[in-house]
Amino acid sequence: MFLTDRIKNDIKESKINWKVALLFIPVAFLTYLFHEFGHWIVGELLGNDMVLSSNNANARSGYFIDKTHGLYISMGGPIFTILQAIIFLVLIEKTKSIYAYPVVFFPAFSRFSQLFLEDSTNRMKREYQQCLI
Repeated sequence: MFLTDRIKNDIKESKINWKVALLFIPVAFLTYLFHEFGHWIVGELLGNDMVLSSNNANARSGYFIDKTHGLYISMGGPIFTILQAIIFLVLIEKTKSIYAYPVVFFPAFSRFSQLFLEDSTNRMKREYQQCLI
């Protein structure tokens, strides 16, 4: 039995729902956009002229109107990501749809993984420096 035949057989016998697994790709991209939109919308609501990209939201001028805006804007992304997870968790509970699972798992995983992967001292230092600008 060739390796390719073995792989095909393993895929056939696996219990993985490939539609759900492949759904993680667009969900990851949209979750990042939604997260950055959270930063952007908070900045705009505070009166800053914000610029949004796929992996960054910042003041167009590079400076926030008020020193404290950096802190609030940095909270906007994680809050939106957590809201996304909660909304789709409720949707899963109501519809019992497996297809909503990636939209809950990815944002929850990305938020909680940051607690362990990013050095909290560096994160707080960056937030403090944003407040000084």
